[in-house]
Amino acid sequence: MLKSSPKHLLPEAEAAYVLSALKAGIDAGRLTRELFSLHALESGAWDRARRIVDTASVRSWLSDEVPPADVITILEVRRRFEFPRQDCHTYSVSILQTAQKEIRSENATPIPTQKES
Repeated sequence: MLKSSPKHLLPEAEAAYVLSALKAGIDAGRLTRELFSLHALESGAWDRARRIVDTASVRSWLSDEVPPADVITILEVRRRFEFPRQDCHTYSVSILQTAQKEIRSENATPIPTQKES
């Protein structure tokens, strides 16, 4: 799916694309592998792909009103074979906080500035 997309998308565009693909039912593992393949020669490509897919997943779950504690559990189950137990929990909390921060910044109402007279 991602292989047909442009090779150098901006991170925001990749995240938006992954979010829409997840909502369309594409498997998160498949998306992670495909996103990794686009950037395989770059340092940290797997970690970057994993974080983008996991953050998009969390955003989707939160929009479906999944409780944050359940979101952490789902991520821990998804990544349980990639991290030691405590590191997996720390990673999951970090992803949840990142997604919540992104959502808050998107929903923030800009404060109008007053012109000086």
